[in-house]
Amino acid sequence: MVMSGYNPFAFNFFGLFLGPIGLLILIVLLFLVGGLIILLIGAAIFFLPALIVAAIVWFISGSRFLAGIAFLIIALLAFLKKYGFFSLF
Repeated sequence: MVMSGYNPFAFNFFGLFLGPIGLLILIVLLFLVGGLIILLIGAAIFFLPALIVAAIVWFISGSRFLAGIAFLIIALLAFLKKYGFFSLF
């Protein structure tokens, strides 16, 4: 006896009935989103010292321009420390 509307190959994911292709697409999207989150966390950790220095400069001087210059200088120094000067050429 076959139940109407029943698909043995469908997966129930939070109320969404996905077939095998839908499940594969969902898994790929989850990996992409997870990779993006890891990339953003890594960038935030990389720029954290520059952000702290820029915040200190902004609190002392009150100038966003000087804080931006301080952020760029510290970020460039962090990049050069991590990858070396000759990786730019």
